[in-house]
Order: sequence, then structure tokens, then C-alpha cells
Amino acid sequence: MNSKLNILVSLIAFLGVLNTQAQVTLLRFDSILVKKNATEYFQNPWAGGLNSPQFSAIDLNGDGIKDLFVYERDVAEKNGSVLTFLNGGTADSIDYTYAPEYQSNFPGILNWVLLADYNCDGREDIFTWMPGGIKVYRNDYDIINGLSFTLVTETNAPWSPALTTTGTVPSNLYVSQFDLPAIADIDDDGDLDILCFCLGCESVEFNRNYSMENYGTCDSLEYVIENKCWGEFAEDVFNNNINLGVTCKTGKTGGHLEELKHPGGSSMLALDMDGDQDKELVISNIASNEMDLLINGGDINNASMVTVASNFPGNSSKVDISVFPAAYYLDVDNDGLKDLIAAPNTTGSVRNFNSAWYYKNEGLVNAPIFNFIQNDFMQGEMIEVGEGAYPVFFDHNADGLLDLVVGNFGYWNNSGTFSGELSLYENTGTAAMPEFELITRDYHGFSSLGLNGLYPAFGDLDGDGDLDMVLGEYDGKLHYFDNTAGAGNTATFVLSEANYKGIDVGQFATPQLVDVNRDGDLDLIIGERGGRIEYYENIGTALAPNFVSIPTNDFFGGVDMMPSCCTGYNVPFLTPIDTSGEYYLFTAGEDGWIHLYANVEDDLAGTFGLADSTVGNIDLGLRTSISGADINGDGALELVIGNYRGGLEIFTLEGSAVIGIPGSVTNGSQLNIYPNPSSGFFILENNTQNASIGAYRVKDFLGRSVVAKWKLNAQAIQLDLTCCQAGVYFVEVFLSNGKRHTEKLILL
Repeated sequence: MNSKLNILVSLIAFLGVLNTQAQVTLLRFDSILVKKNATEYFQNPWAGGLNSPQFSAIDLNGDGIKDLFVYERDVAEKNGSVLTFLNGGTADSIDYTYAPEYQSNFPGILNWVLLADYNCDGREDIFTWMPGGIKVYRNDYDIINGLSFTLVTETNAPWSPALTTTGTVPSNLYVSQFDLPAIADIDDDGDLDILCFCLGCESVEFNRNYSMENYGTCDSLEYVIENKCWGEFAEDVFNNNINLGVTCKTGKTGGHLEELKHPGGSSMLALDMDGDQDKELVISNIASNEMDLLINGGDINNASMVTVASNFPGNSSKVDISVFPAAYYLDVDNDGLKDLIAAPNTTGSVRNFNSAWYYKNEGLVNAPIFNFIQNDFMQGEMIEVGEGAYPVFFDHNADGLLDLVVGNFGYWNNSGTFSGELSLYENTGTAAMPEFELITRDYHGFSSLGLNGLYPAFGDLDGDGDLDMVLGEYDGKLHYFDNTAGAGNTATFVLSEANYKGIDVGQFATPQLVDVNRDGDLDLIIGERGGRIEYYENIGTALAPNFVSIPTNDFFGGVDMMPSCCTGYNVPFLTPIDTSGEYYLFTAGEDGWIHLYANVEDDLAGTFGLADSTVGNIDLGLRTSISGADINGDGALELVIGNYRGGLEIFTLEGSAVIGIPGSVTNGSQLNIYPNPSSGFFILENNTQNASIGAYRVKDFLGRSVVAKWKLNAQAIQLDLTCCQAGVYFVEVFLSNGKRHTEKLILL
């Protein structure tokens, strides 16, 4: 038996084992189109939003085109989020498509990330912060295994994996977690050097890489402190001005001015702005909303900043980000010239809706001219509601199609406060094929309430046939809005009772209206900032609700989403997930994972069984929220997930009776695949009447996406799996009639 056949037999046997185990899985359903307005579509509506992004270029899939890597900085207690986008490569165009299947290839990362090719193999490596300095992951992409990274370690370095630099003695190459260093070839010798603020000073330290000098190649990371006052300037600790003509007291590797003390909080970008081979420096700090350009009047061996050009980039709209901007230099529009992106290098108090400023390079490779294009780069192509996203399905116009209402913590405004609002995305599709359109970012003018953390819950509390709203908010209270429209009409909400029934869960009230005890009226479960759920039984009737301010159970299900200290931000969603109608409890919150609890109805006063602490094995980012409904009539539950970046992701739930690795599910489809088995190429023909192939996705036997295409309109397609290993795969086909079918592929 040959090796390929051995692999195939083993995989089939493994699938047989998996198929005996029912489990809940999440399948992305991001083929759903979303319109910005009546004519334009969002390119990446379900990419999840951005607040404080860091941008780098990298080839994710080995096609020779530089794709986009985004690292979103989160609060210090949690690792940030990685977002990956494939570049379609259309000349002179921004052509990125969200490709989350590459995100899990990146290692766990803290605080800041820059990608740069240190070993000259054409593949960008990872430079990132670690306690005490910088660690590096080498990009080991190959055609068989795809994208992977290996932590770089040094045999004789006591601080490894932290990079080592040598001054008088070897030490760790220190960079504050709040700073962003410049990683570039400063001396133009072919290897990557590092500029950073030296520990305890306001001058910049030049860590020169001696890889080329020592070995004639650029594949090593051997740093020497060449100069502790590189560029002969310093930041003024009192007013953040740049002081020129500053020199070290004792030369290149000696002491520095004693009064200079750098507390941390500066960003740098080194680039050649005038074509003379030496590097200028774009710099900002945590107390500023602008960036300065320092002009280098020296050369590659002796940098000397002679001019400070404020209001960078000067010839266009200046960078004006609410706090601590950082600059990134990469070609985002496929014209061969690197452009400039500026974004906040901190979390909180940022213009969370328009925090990525794009400046197109209309100059030359080494003499760029940056012209402002937009302040919502990538954000403008996503569902984006500022800070915090709390989505709920609700048929606002009573047309039988579920729309999407999205609450938020708020949009940061120029007065330095947040404006909490609800956005309405109306379902303009069909019962089988939903499509959404942004109608308003301030649904019913709720911004006038002056509240933050708006979380809506909908249900017919008074039995008049329309859905009323209970609105949770950050202060922990609820507000009851009666829908006065009547059954079959577009919702009209009127505030009926503020501080509803005196209910107060402390902070961050996230309510759901649901008949918990199955007595025919709607009860309340409410998540809160501390990580628990409070249950309030409706002691009234289906026509006249009544609640008391004391919870029926203040520790519902024994569910606690606080990992240790000090917040949990619990968002509950109680729902049936299959035809049995039995309740299951989903929770989302601080940690970014979706949790699933079973045996809910066995004992409402008891402790629920944790069925899955990481549903789908997908970390969805800081402070997630969750809601759901069957929005395409296929009998499966769709889950819409919000996060603190202000964006959404959407999934179809397959569970609890759904097999973890599905076989062929045709549901009356007429799909032909040939040849099957194949050595690499498959033809997929759709013979279903009145339906075309709208999208497809191929997954391996572990459920990992390997190939996907969206926004198609075809009756036949060719699947190319020549880059994949032999084995069993599954192609998931989305038809234009809203049906989804899965077929098995055997790759020889």
C-alpha cells in the first residue's frame, strides 16, 4: 500500500470516529452581503471592526502578492486580535478581502506587532514586544504546510528569546510595551537595524545589526548599541517638543544627558523622504494627536536631524488622531509605491469610528508625497459602530425578515465623550437569502438619551402583537420602550418607564427577554460587568408584565465569566438550538470565547453544565457579545457576534445533533463533482434549477478552511487543491437560493 493510500485510509478511519461524536461547531456565514447605502456594498462587512490597528504587509498564501496583516491592540490584560486580508492585486486599487482562515497561523502576541523580513527570504517575520524587550518569530512558509512561524532563539544569549544588544556589556534590547520602535535598514547595508528610545532617556538608541558585517548575509540578529543619541535630538519631557543638537556626553556608546528621562509612549517610523539614502524619522508620543517629521541632514553613518516639520505630512491634511498616533509604511493600493497609514497606538479615548488615516503616495519610491484620502481605511468597508458592538436580530418593519439592530458603548466625539447609539441594518433580501442595508446609525434618535453601552432586547411584553424594547445601559439600569405601532407596522418606540422596575445590575446591563420558566410570559435575564447573570421572573402576565427590583436568582446557572479579576462583561443568550426546543445558554464576554451551557431546564435554580468553554475554538476578541436567530429559514441557528472593536462576525451553528465533520448533505441539490477522487483539480457543476453557485469554501478534515471564494454567480467552477496534502476534504457550497450543501472530496 503506497503512502498516499495509507494517509487516505487513516483519514477515513479517523472520520469514522469523529462522526460518532456530536459537537457544536461554528461555520462562518460571511457570504451575506451588506450595503452601505442603496448602491454601494461593504467589501468586508463581517471583518469585526477596528479601533487601534497596526498594519503590516505579508504574503499569506504564497501567491507572490503582499496581503494585509492587522494587529488590533486591546487593553493590557488581554492579547490583541489578529485580522488577515488577502490582496486581490488589482492595479491601482485597494483590493483586500477578509480571510480569517489565516489568523490562527499567528502566535500569541502582546502589545505591539511589526512585520519585517529580517533574513532576506522574501517573507515577513514577526517583531513583537515581550517583557523586557523584543522577540522575533521567523516566517517558515512552505507550499505544503502553508504559513507558520518559529520563535527565534539565540544559543548563547541569556535573555533569549528577547533580542540581545551589546553596549559596554550585552543586555536585552529594551523597548517599552507602550513604545513602537523603528525597524529598518538604517545604515543601508542590507540587514534590519532597530531604533528605540533608550531606557530612562529621551534620546533615540541606534541598535545596529552586524549580520552583514560578520557573515556577509542578513539572516542573523546581532545588535550593537552604535549610538545612544542617534540623530542628535531628544524629546522634551516637559512639553513634548523636539530639541535638536543634542549629543551624548561620552560618545556613541557612553552616557547620555542625565536630565532626559523617557517614561514610555513614543512611536517612530524610519523612511527616506528625500532620496538621499539616509533615514528621516516620523515621530509622535502619547501626549500628542499629531506627528512630526525630522529631516536628516547627515548621512547613513552619522544621522543628524536638522529640521522639525510639524503637522506631518504637511502638504496634505495633517495627521490628527485623538491620541498617540503611529505611522505604518506599506503599499495598500497596488501601485508599487508604499503609502502611509496612521492609527492610534493606544486603546481607549480614540476616534474609534475613523481611526485609520490613509495617505496615498503620489511621489516616488524614496521621495514620497503623501496625500490624504480617507480617515477610515478598512473601517469604511466593515460594519463598524465605534467602541463596543451589541447586535440583536429584530424585524423592525414587520415584513417577515429579521433585521439587525446594533447597540454600542459609543462613538468617540470631539468633546472627549462617547455617544451611545443604535444602528439599524434592514434586511432587504429574501426569506432564504438575507441581505442587509445600513439605514441609520442613530435608530429612533437614541443618542439624545446621553447614555453609553446601549444593549437592546425585543419582545412583546404587553401582548398587543408587536415587539417592545427593553434597553440596557452601562450604568446597569434598564429602560422600557413601548412599541405603539401595532402588529404588522414599522416599530415606533415610546419611552414608557425609565429605570424599569428599579432593576439595577451594577454596570453594563445586557438584557434578553425570554420565557425562561415556560409559563407563557417573557422573563428577563441580564448579564453584567462582574461576569454573572441575574434572572428576573415575570410575576405578571403575558398582557401585563411585572418585575421586582430584587432578582429571582442573582447567580443564574452558577455562570461566572470573570476569569480572575476584575471584570467579566457577561452577555447571555438563552435559546433552543435544535428541533427538541430545549434551552441552551450561550455566553460571551471579556475573554473573547463563546461558552455553551446545557441542562438549563433541569434546575433553573441550580448550576448549569458547561458543555463547551470555547465554542468553535475561535477567540473573537475583547468583550464579545452574542445573539442569534435562523435568518435564512434553513433550520439552523445563525449567531451574530459583536466585539469591543465595534464590528461584527456571523456564523451558522451546527450542533448539538450536528456531526462535527459532516458528510455529503445534499438536501435535494443537484451538485456533480468530478473527477473525485482527483490528484488536484475538481469540477463542481450545479444543476439546481433557478439557483447558481454564490460562494464555496473547502475545509480539511479538522475543519480548517483551505480555499474559499465569495461573490460568485456561476453554474460550474474549478476547485484547485494542488497546494494541499492528500486526504479527505469537504466543499461547502452556498447557492443563490439560500441553500447550503456539503460534499466530500478525496485528494490523491
